Formats: sequence, structure tokens, C-alpha cells
Amino acid sequence: EVLLATLALVMDSPQSLDLVDWLLHEGAGIRFTLVNDFFKDGSACESESYNNIHIRDMDRIFDLLERIRRLYPDEWEKRGLASLYGDPKYRLMYDFPLENSLIGCTTTWTGDTGHSITTDRLKPRQGFPLGGGDFVNVYRRTRDPRFAQAMAGPAGQVPAELTDPELRAEAEKTVQERGCEVELPSNVLDGYGHAILRSGAGEHGRALWLRYGRVIQHAHQDLLTIGLAALGRDMLPELGYPQGWTHAGRWAANWGTHYAAHITGVRTADFGRGRLTLFADTPPARVATASSRLLPGKGEATQSRTIALVDLSPEACYAVTLHRVLGGEEHTLSFHGPDGEAVPTGLELTPQAGGTVLGPEVAYGDYASVSGLDPELSCLAF
Repeated sequence: EVLLATLALVMDSPQSLDLVDWLLHEGAGIRFTLVNDFFKDGSACESESYNNIHIRDMDRIFDLLERIRRLYPDEWEKRGLASLYGDPKYRLMYDFPLENSLIGCTTTWTGDTGHSITTDRLKPRQGFPLGGGDFVNVYRRTRDPRFAQAMAGPAGQVPAELTDPELRAEAEKTVQERGCEVELPSNVLDGYGHAILRSGAGEHGRALWLRYGRVIQHAHQDLLTIGLAALGRDMLPELGYPQGWTHAGRWAANWGTHYAAHITGVRTADFGRGRLTLFADTPPARVATASSRLLPGKGEATQSRTIALVDLSPEACYAVTLHRVLGGEEHTLSFHGPDGEAVPTGLELTPQAGGTVLGPEVAYGDYASVSGLDPELSCLAF
């Protein structure tokens, strides 16, 4: 589509509008794509890291078509062609990376999204997977102060690509008055399927989130997983993008490497997209609940999860999660936390003589030796 839009611009002919019509409608169907391949909150249909491709390519197409419109405004209007800058999804595409960000330095890490399992203090960054320069065009079009902040980024510098003196001065004034970080309340992103509870401010900001959505590409078995960001860190980090593909389905993308539950004998993929059933943003206890049930014809089973972010003071809080599972005969809950040694408190653990979680006789990676094993429990051999 970008190549064809570029060709249409270079042609510099009224026939260029034939290509534009093809791109917008029956051919490439960009207008259809904006409505149906982007969720209602502006997010694209893949994991966060891959969604930057959708946004950046759309921005290039929008710009090329707008340049053609300016060359032939009368003919454009006669044909009834629409400016994509007028589509509500245009602004929402840039709203989403900001609304999905956490405590000014991280985001919700779902699916194949690059990350490492660490709780090191993170550098300021807001609007992943976009960078400051990606917000220049949308700021030109909307003059939204939030996009000026995102455009300036942690360094507080308006990108050189914004050359209009008036807009540049306006953006610099906004950054000076508001700072570089966009302040966010607790929010629901009901297209992508995230409920985010927020409290605190500045270095004491915290965010607890719950995932109940599905994507169609680069997805993991992360339905009803959770995350917590606080103290400038990812307190419940994810493995992120698989380090290799040999065991990706049985490890990195498996439910067991997320903060999730599994019903033995029930495929995780047979659960439908979840729905949010409770969202309360009243201090000192903020609460959200989402649930999911098996798709029609797949049996009877339901999962629901509640998260609560409870303030103890402006500087301190604690988080609670309740995971309810109905159906089947055996349920397994996975919770891993960050890298490093785990120290149990108030528990007396019994050492296991070798083996893995699948059993003392099951060697590392030897899930195939377990007769009749639910394939999705193979993660317990690693």
C-alpha cells in the first residue's frame, strides 16, 4: 500500500485518484482496515511491539494520500474520497500507546513483546512501541498537548522534524508547563482488553493491570494474566519475545510462564475473549474483575480474575489477586515473579529429590516421557 500510494503521488496526474480509490475501497480496503483491524481503543491486532508497524505504515500512507488530495482537491471532492486524517481511529492509534503505558517508564508486556525478566529500575519512557518522532505528524494535525509531551520524550526536546515555528513554540511551552510525562488515571482499554488500576504520583506511581483480551498475531496464552509496575520497576515481569522457537509453544508463549491458570485437559485457546465485569477506581482500594468462559461446543468451564490495588499511604501500597476457576478436575496456577532467588516466608517446603514440577522422575525437558500428558502442562518440565 505504501508503494502504491508513493506511485500515485509520483504520477502527479488526475489518474492518481484511481489508485487512491483502489487503496481506500475495494482494493486494499484501508478504510475497512481502520474500522475492522484496529480495535475500538485504537490498538492494532498484534502484540504491542508489532503494533508499531501498523501505526508507522498507516502514518506514511495517510501522509502520501493527503499530499495527493492537496494536488487535486476539487477532483478528490467530486469522487467523494475521504481524508484519512478525519477518521476517528487516526487519533486513537496514538492515544493507545500512551493510555497503555505504566508509571512513565514501562508498559503491559503481552505476547511477543521484547522484554527481559528483571526488576532493575527502568529509564523513563512513555508511549511504547512508539518514539518521540512518531508523534510529530499527529501533533501537527491535532495540536493535542499530550502528543507534544510524548513527542518531546524524557529529554524534553521537541524533535527537529517539527519545523513550523508557531507549532514548535506551542509544543515547547506545553512541555515546560506540563513536563514530559502524560499523567494518566485508572483506565479501561476495552478493545485490546486491558484494565489498568493506577495510584500514587511521581516516583511513587504504581499500576496493576489485568489482561482479558485476545490478539490474532504474535499472541501468547496470557488470558487473565496480570502485571504490576511500581518503584520505577516491573515488579511482575514477563519473559517477552521468545529467545528461540524450539520450545516457544511449551515455554515462552505457554500459559505457565505467565501469571495464569490452567484446567487439565482443557485447551487454553478454547476460552473466548474475556469481558470486564467490575471496574471501581475509588481510593484507597481500586478493583477490577474480568471473566472468560469456554467457546460454544467446547464444554463448560469458566475463569474469572479480580485484582485490587490498595493504598497504605501516598508512598506505599499492596496488590491482591483472586483467581477463580470452575470446571474440570485439576487446576494449576502459575506465579513466577522476577529473576533471582525466592525466599518463602511462613512456609515449610519439602525438598524434592530431583526431577521437575512434573514429578521427581521426570527429567528437565523430558515431558514426552509422561504418558497421556496434557500438552499444555509440558511447561512444567522446564
